[in-house]
Amino acid sequence: AVALGTIPSGCGHNPSGDHMLPFEFTYVKIPADEALDYEELRGEISKAGDSLQAQLKAAFAGGSIKRVDHLRQTYGRDVESKLDTLNRIAQEEGSVELFALTKPSKSSQPVPHAGVYLYIDEMGMLKDRPVNRRAFELARSCGLEPEQPFHGEAYVGRVLVEPGLRQGGVLPAGGG
Repeated sequence: AVALGTIPSGCGHNPSGDHMLPFEFTYVKIPADEALDYEELRGEISKAGDSLQAQLKAAFAGGSIKRVDHLRQTYGRDVESKLDTLNRIAQEEGSVELFALTKPSKSSQPVPHAGVYLYIDEMGMLKDRPVNRRAFELARSCGLEPEQPFHGEAYVGRVLVEPGLRQGGVLPAGGG
């Protein structure tokens, strides 16, 4: 099992309850290729907010929309006028969709007010990325009922949403 972003005792807190920035956090990559192992990765957060989502936008950038037929079926002819913009987003910016695997609450364990989220490439299917069965099954085992399989790489991270704060932050990496 991989520990996601646990807070080392006495680390990362100041008397006001805010996390001291910057700090390092861990998250997990779930490759779409089932022959590849899960991978524990590290990132750094330097300001409040879900910095993992921002970092993954860059990871998901690249590729072009190949499944235009699916867009046409879903949105009709309006898609043609928006296809250039969608391709630019897919290629240059990336787009992240996230799913709450566990929602933050005061009884969250091992850290109160922390939720665990699954991050996927929102345009993965349109880019014709391979199905990520492991990420899909993880979401289902957590009680989610996704409408369609996830495509491409997926990532899991835990985000702290403290009461009274408008934005959360990814939890710092745990000690060995």
